[in-house]
Amino acid sequence: MKKHKSIITISAVLAAVMFIFSHPSFAERGAGVSKEMLPRELRGITINNAFIPSSGKEAGVIQEVSGAVIVARENLQQAYFAAPGDKIYEKDTFFTLKNSRCRFRLLFEDVISVGDNAKISVTKFIDDRKSQEKHASFNMVKGKVMFYTMRLFRYKNASMTVDTPTSIAGVRGTKFGVEVALLKEDTDTAGKPIYVADASDKAFIHLAQANSQGSVTNVHAFDGNLYVTSTSTNQTQSISSGQSTSSSPTGLGAVVSTPPGVTQKFQQNTGGSGSGGADAGTGTGDSAGGGTSGTTTDTGGTSTVVDTTNITQTQNPPPPPPPPPPAQAWQGTGYFTGLLSVQNSGRQFEGAYISTTPQNFAASIQADNITGVYTITGNGSSQSVTGIATSLYGTFSGSKPVTVVDLGFTEYMSWGSWTQPLAMTTNSVYDLFFDNPNYTVNGAVTATLPLTGTYDYAGPAYGTLFSTSGGLTMTGGFTANVNFNTAQITNYNMAVAGGTGPTTSSASIIGAVINLVPGSPNFSAIQTNGTWTLVANTVGAAGNVTTGKLYGSFFGPTANNMGSAWGMTTGANNAAGIAIGNSKAAPF
Repeated sequence: MKKHKSIITISAVLAAVMFIFSHPSFAERGAGVSKEMLPRELRGITINNAFIPSSGKEAGVIQEVSGAVIVARENLQQAYFAAPGDKIYEKDTFFTLKNSRCRFRLLFEDVISVGDNAKISVTKFIDDRKSQEKHASFNMVKGKVMFYTMRLFRYKNASMTVDTPTSIAGVRGTKFGVEVALLKEDTDTAGKPIYVADASDKAFIHLAQANSQGSVTNVHAFDGNLYVTSTSTNQTQSISSGQSTSSSPTGLGAVVSTPPGVTQKFQQNTGGSGSGGADAGTGTGDSAGGGTSGTTTDTGGTSTVVDTTNITQTQNPPPPPPPPPPAQAWQGTGYFTGLLSVQNSGRQFEGAYISTTPQNFAASIQADNITGVYTITGNGSSQSVTGIATSLYGTFSGSKPVTVVDLGFTEYMSWGSWTQPLAMTTNSVYDLFFDNPNYTVNGAVTATLPLTGTYDYAGPAYGTLFSTSGGLTMTGGFTANVNFNTAQITNYNMAVAGGTGPTTSSASIIGAVINLVPGSPNFSAIQTNGTWTLVANTVGAAGNVTTGKLYGSFFGPTANNMGSAWGMTTGANNAAGIAIGNSKAAPF
């Protein structure tokens, strides 16, 4: 019995000691950090070794600190060495020193993991339970940061934006990484390609051509969808799970597949797990890229050693990152496109189809040939093609399942692509196929349009140029100016492009003016409204679109979003796609 009492006593003492040295109020914050190790903008102010309370808007709490992390209040008037349990506020700026990491959780559960040598600020924070809105904006100057955004049902409007010197990334319901590489500080790589994915920024993929000034932003979508806008050209492009892109002072780079291992390496560089490279700590990481970090020492070319024994604390790890959203294409009410091919002495084009009115995707849906009255029908609830009437090749009656790929979504709408490559045999013994990528845009159509106000909309656009080898996909952007006072879309602009070299193709609708029907959220236009252009393989037929149509609607309770389906032909070339708009007055 006495032996058991001794064990209990020792265990209690150890627990008390661990509590004392892990609790922020007892930790020796900033131990061993010299002035020379601080970022230049902090060397002229006093860095407190205790938390500094604030009267600002509370935004979250620091969960984990490894090494030395400094939090500065607005305008860098005050700063302190961070520790777990510290509250964070709107306008706070985080500085992580070499071999240091930081993780903090926002009040609405989003988690942000910051790698070493980083600088990131919380520029705006909204957590309004009454209006069911959550939003966070960050300004990121340098370093690597991993973001985990949570989709919570108690919020109707949820969004996040990350501003960098060269881009703005908008996101919803996803796990993504952002890296800002300061080119002017890297004399070895100035004027050379910038690479991403490992600690030296020189591995795997070439995303942007560096120059001797400025910075390059690399963005990785690990789960979900992102929209990246260049601050120099205002070009916007979307990336989805498994894709990466970059932004330099000259504009956006190409969208590429994220190479294997990038996710794990990015988590190591931001969460403190793993070993070697830039992360000299030891420990095991969790699924959110964190874990228990060991003692980290600065083994660089300086005689000063940072002793982080007493400033490395670990609390319970955050929950795993949110799962990717469920498939949402072919749900709700909206529009879809279909590029139909036929097997007749080889694969040939049959027709381009788009929905002319909003379709209820929970029931039967329909799209019409843009040059005639022939139709295709489907069953949205079972995601299948159920019937086709063609001009020359007879009719198909049956059911063939479609393959759907989600491309993006907001609170009130979603959009995706679909194909049906199985042979659909008609009563005339011809086989029909939807083997080119087709598109859908759908959601909650606005019941009553606003009567006043002018709003700007912007977002991604997608399209496919038909080919007998499966089609050429095109991506780009969309903008529109809407004046609800005069019930008019005053400037509808859409442009997409795809391919490389001699196979480059594009489609655009520029300067269309569309009158809205009073009381209706739906709109339409034809090729004589604005300038419609379809360029196939750079040397093919350009301009003079002989047939072009677009149909669309506003989505959300206050016309928060707009989406449309379009189709066009010129000569032997045919294309169809969708355009997505997000109101800047109601950001996605």
